[in-house]
Amino acid sequence: MNSKISTEMTTETTQNIADPHEFEKFILYIYLWAASSNYQMEKDELHIVKQKLEKQNLINPIAFDEFYPIVLDLFHSHNDYECQQYIETCIADLQLDENMRRKIYSDIRDIIHGEKIHDEESMQFLKFKKILNIHKLN
Repeated sequence: MNSKISTEMTTETTQNIADPHEFEKFILYIYLWAASSNYQMEKDELHIVKQKLEKQNLINPIAFDEFYPIVLDLFHSHNDYECQQYIETCIADLQLDENMRRKIYSDIRDIIHGEKIHDEESMQFLKFKKILNIHKLN
């Protein structure tokens, strides 16, 4: 996906949101959840997350540095159930369209498959598919 399309999707997704950075915080949160799908978060996984977000123009480097500690604290304050509830609430509040949900799912797949897959990661991957309401993949 080129950065122009990503920027347009981000703009469309966030145009009716009170906090103009809610989308960036959400996307960082869900990618962190993917990076910790084996209940460990490695530096290389965080690098992949940052690289994906910046490359696809979903979050700029300054915003990443600003939001990362805030989102990471929020993420660490949640248990698995609360993480899932937070993500489901954000998806509903942000009214993410199918294209954006599929894009997030694809990125999550890349983040999770960036390492050797463990059983717990496979289970998390299925959760992401359900949470993002992805029924058929092209």
